[in-house]
Amino acid sequence: NGTSTGLTGETYASDIQLTEGQNTITAMATDAAGNTNTATITVTLDTTLLAITSTTPVDNDTGIPVNTTLTATFREEIDASTITTTNFTLNSETSGTVSGSVTYNNRIATFTPSDNLSYNTTYTVTIKPGNNGVKDLAGNSLTEDYVWSFTTESGLEITIIEPQDGETINKAYAMVKGTIKTATNDIGIKVNGTIAEINGENWAASNIPLTSGDNTITAEAVDANGNTAQEDITIHTDT
Repeated sequence: NGTSTGLTGETYASDIQLTEGQNTITAMATDAAGNTNTATITVTLDTTLLAITSTTPVDNDTGIPVNTTLTATFREEIDASTITTTNFTLNSETSGTVSGSVTYNNRIATFTPSDNLSYNTTYTVTIKPGNNGVKDLAGNSLTEDYVWSFTTESGLEITIIEPQDGETINKAYAMVKGTIKTATNDIGIKVNGTIAEINGENWAASNIPLTSGDNTITAEAVDANGNTAQEDITIHTDT
């Protein structure tokens, strides 16, 4: 690149200033008779610190399925050997470190928990920088810990199984039945304001008043943590 350098035996060395990005280096040798030969290579200078552009779940997201996987998308390709369960970690607010595995493909690192996560629990994800942290292909790392959090789904789900949505009946009152899925046994259910009786995963509310024509039946469940679930159906009364 125009800089003269001496020989030591059959080797030479020269300091060449590079600029950020792609650089072409050309070495030209000339002997005493004026004969020349050249060799050219291209190198890339990358001093830009590593960055994460997006994650799933996003920070402070709620209602995340307990069988979720976590991803972090990087601005550039990283050295896959540097992303591990040591520097890509998941922690529960209640039980500490969550075990799992880490994979990497096309700028996306994925953490897969070994088991389903707990319901209604806040988790914190951390990707670490530094000598033992994740690095790009040039060895650049993050400036600091990259941290985000999310909260899993409540595990509360209510279903009406009788009567069926769209059904027509000829009664002034209805018996409404259904099922409940919950992570806790401390729950309450109301159907159009009437308290339902709960028996395991089944519930029933009797004598729900109806009017002639279309009627909306709303089943609402609330657990001890304040989580709610609801299902609505419409039935038609023809008396």
